[in-house]
Amino acid sequence: MIPCGVRFKTAGRIYFFDASSATGLAVGDRVIVETSRGHELARVVVAPGQVVDAPSSELKPILRPATWADLAELARLRLQEPAALDQARERIAEHALPMRAVAAEYTYDGSRLTIYFVSEERRVDFRELVRDLAKTFRTRVILHHIGPRDHAKLIGGVDRCGR
Repeated sequence: MIPCGVRFKTAGRIYFFDASSATGLAVGDRVIVETSRGHELARVVVAPGQVVDAPSSELKPILRPATWADLAELARLRLQEPAALDQARERIAEHALPMRAVAAEYTYDGSRLTIYFVSEERRVDFRELVRDLAKTFRTRVILHHIGPRDHAKLIGGVDRCGR
């Protein structure tokens, strides 16, 4: 087992995967990895062989390096995210839910759309909204409740304590 560190987001946490099946990886390479939520695109931040103390548990594999087709599809979907966010906001208003959508994010292959939202209430029943959005976008939709710090991080802002 050859551990390799990857990140899914620019300032996100580093996760370790088994790079035994993918040879010649370097820092900055894009790879497709198998996660508990399916296949996802990540960036290598710690090259294989440079990992000092990887977790000793069983690591999931890096499936393959990302192809130009994967990156082109991701770029196309990134262009659709603002429109998806606007449609989600319209649907939230139609359902009169106490929440505000702040970001939308497609997976690299378009199999899942994650919509991040903030709400003053601890629990919001959005089952009907998810069904409505899934019909609209024809993909699996996940609504993710985030707090104020995550909201600031998503939009690239900092608060009084941040730099």
